[in-house]
Amino acid sequence: MNAFFKLITLLSFAAISGCATVDTRIENSNGSLQVYLTPYLNSEFKQVNATFTTNKSKELVFRVLASLELTTQWLEEIEKIETVTIYNNSQFLLRTLINSPWPFKPRELVSCVNTSFEPKVTVIEVTSCSERWPLTDKYVRVTEVSSRWVITATSESSARVSYQTWLDPQGLVPAFFFNQQLKTSTNKSLTKLQKIIASATLEQFSY
Repeated sequence: MNAFFKLITLLSFAAISGCATVDTRIENSNGSLQVYLTPYLNSEFKQVNATFTTNKSKELVFRVLASLELTTQWLEEIEKIETVTIYNNSQFLLRTLINSPWPFKPRELVSCVNTSFEPKVTVIEVTSCSERWPLTDKYVRVTEVSSRWVITATSESSARVSYQTWLDPQGLVPAFFFNQQLKTSTNKSLTKLQKIIASATLEQFSY
């Protein structure tokens, strides 16, 4: 179940507002990454929040997050991830298919991604756009999701990354187990992401 909770939670990239009460906090071995949960209004499922710092530029962090090929390296169990519609340079429609372990049916997430670029801050916001893609019986459609990445330049060669997301995984997924897995799986995935960012260079990307 761990892979399912990790993927279904982290694969959305978008905006969220939630409560400020800290539920629990995890710090990884290098002390940079912090992960904690907060209650979410009218939901049994918690919101996950995370922050970390990096000695890489804001521009490089954005390129790593925007690379669908790299996404599969820090998020497992992805059957398919694709951009299905490009509206303009900062807005597009993303479809993600997730292999869930038995007894859960595979999940499908259709999300609108909106990116805003400022001199010091880049914000990636994603919300559910389920109505923009036809339903299929093969997957359970995740229709309630809201999350956000904020990349803030702290110097020309360093940045602070903030992440938060909430979703309802749909179906008969117990909230207690979902919330328990959410803490450790987020920490594990973002630790992998940190390593990818640390070894990346701008020359790897064509954009």
